[in-house]
Amino acid sequence: MEVEGAVNAQLEKQGYALGRKGVWGGPQKTRYYRPDGIMVEAIPCMRERQDGLVYDWNISGKGWSLRPPLKPKPHCEGCGDWHDTKAQVLACKRERARKQVQWEAEMAERRNQKGSDKEKALKAKNEDLEARLKKLEELVSGKAV
Repeated sequence: MEVEGAVNAQLEKQGYALGRKGVWGGPQKTRYYRPDGIMVEAIPCMRERQDGLVYDWNISGKGWSLRPPLKPKPHCEGCGDWHDTKAQVLACKRERARKQVQWEAEMAERRNQKGSDKEKALKAKNEDLEARLKKLEELVSGKAV
């Protein structure tokens, strides 16, 4: 179904999902915008405070809004979130890369440790089996004589 731009915008505003595939019902979703300008469709997370005020956690807790931001914050590919400045984005990427190298080194060390532990256990088991086999051979050869 081909619909012109203004009509499409009006229909989407009313809740029709023309350009989105895979919308087959289910819980009603709301369109939110993250501070970096990325659109997110999510189920509203309504909560009630002790004083009776009902609010949407997606807006107050996650920092999303119902309108796109006028000045979007820089998006960080490192953590998938947003930061206030590009310098913070670069610092986040550097920190992520540093932690990843550290994590990979730690995992390689753990793999080597687990491998050596397994080898030690197998060697001990093998020695135990060899000792039992020698005892059995001695018993058999002693009885045979």
